[in-house]
Amino acid sequence: MQALEGFGPKLIESIAEGIQQKKLAPKRYRLNVAEAVAKEVLDALESAKGIKAIEVAGSIRRRKETVKDIDIIVAASMDSDVMDVFVTLPDVKRIVMQGPTRSSVELSQGLHVDLRVVQPEAFGSALHHFTGSKAHNIALRKLAENRGLKINEYGIYKGVKRLGGKDEKDIYDVLKMDYIVPELREDRGEVDRAHRHALPDLITQKTIRGDLHVHTTWSDGKNTLEAMALAAKELGYEYLAVTDHTKHLTVAHGLDEKRLLEAIEAIDAFNAAGHGITVLKSAE
Repeated sequence: MQALEGFGPKLIESIAEGIQQKKLAPKRYRLNVAEAVAKEVLDALESAKGIKAIEVAGSIRRRKETVKDIDIIVAASMDSDVMDVFVTLPDVKRIVMQGPTRSSVELSQGLHVDLRVVQPEAFGSALHHFTGSKAHNIALRKLAENRGLKINEYGIYKGVKRLGGKDEKDIYDVLKMDYIVPELREDRGEVDRAHRHALPDLITQKTIRGDLHVHTTWSDGKNTLEAMALAAKELGYEYLAVTDHTKHLTVAHGLDEKRLLEAIEAIDAFNAAGHGITVLKSAE
């Protein structure tokens, strides 16, 4: 391998290995993309008979920014045809595997979907197990072992006696701790805080009062000032800062002094009309 200036053979080899590993790594999809696909699959599975409960698990449920695949947990009766419906969905490109309790398919856009069917009394435990994260599950299992208990995807046990598992909350109740929402299950101190009743509240849509960075059609945005502001109002926002690009940035349609003043006047006119939301003036 020919050495580059400033790069030794070992460094070049290391970089080449890293590139190859990156190429072989499974593709990850943005949460919003995977979530939309998961909803389509769930909607399509509604036609199956015998379904008692169905929910998306995995990293989608933990609201991770990117997702490798989709995990779906189903509680169903013994005569359910959900597996047959699943593997014959119109978007299925390839059946990876098919069985009575687990099937896996690849969809046309490349996403893999795993479907697991459990008895209703184990639905909560299975949902918890396959939601993860792996680190969180290990932490809970160790805690259970220290108390003479056992946790798996079928339930929480004291010896051979099953103490719960129909509902996900059963696991936390038996361990005498607060329920931990999926978004916090990363083994980053949430188990200890759940014991101390000190879990933080998640930020919700209602918590957000405004957005301080949006672009409109005045520069390179796709929607008008009015459309952006009224959409923000529908979300419950109190304010919205318009930060359109100026001519000093290397983007198309950057505002010069004249158009920037026109945009400011448009914002003033919108605010004066009293739409119930305040538009703030800024520029990028």
